[in-house]
Amino acid sequence: PSFPPRLKDYNDLLRRAESLQKAGDLHTAAKTLRKATRRVPEAPEAYHNLADVLMRSGDPEASCHNFILAESRRPRS
Repeated sequence: PSFPPRLKDYNDLLRRAESLQKAGDLHTAAKTLRKATRRVPEAPEAYHNLADVLMRSGDPEASCHNFILAESRRPRS
């Protein structure tokens, strides 16, 4: 499918951050995920992934904050 540019950029950022995480570059992964949260602030995935990276980086307070942001953006049924 063809995505609007904003969503394509967002998805590209999520994929890049995942690759950076796998390579162990948590600092750059976090920067990339923060950029994704600015690109599509209503989407929960980047906040959730950022929370994970921050926890792995040793910043549980920032991790918790981003996890709360992710949960607040999840669709409710």
